[in-house]
Amino acid sequence: MNGLDLSISLQVGEEFAPSHPIDFWYSLLHKLPLLIGLTPLDPPIIHVFPSAQVATEIGVTGVIVMIQSHIAFHWWSETNFFHLTISSCQGFNVEVVVKFLRNIFPVRWIKEGVSWWK
Repeated sequence: MNGLDLSISLQVGEEFAPSHPIDFWYSLLHKLPLLIGLTPLDPPIIHVFPSAQVATEIGVTGVIVMIQSHIAFHWWSETNFFHLTISSCQGFNVEVVVKFLRNIFPVRWIKEGVSWWK
């Protein structure tokens, strides 16, 4: 089994403001695994902050568990910073992920890191 861990950080332009934020984040986690050939086990889980559990942060966190592992993201709305990780025991096309993110965000800069494991 060969696995792949992808970490992407990006700075989003100030003009980014999804009209239906929860739907936007849910759609991101729903579409991305299918786009890269991974199989979701359950629907995405989205948490919006501040909340009763976390009053000090402002942003969104989401995760989707897949047969091959998981995708998780964190969004800090005050700084327009987004971080995504994909861990999978199955390889996938990293460039497809980068293109997908560039199509849904007004990206100022993007940084990616890739690790393969056995």
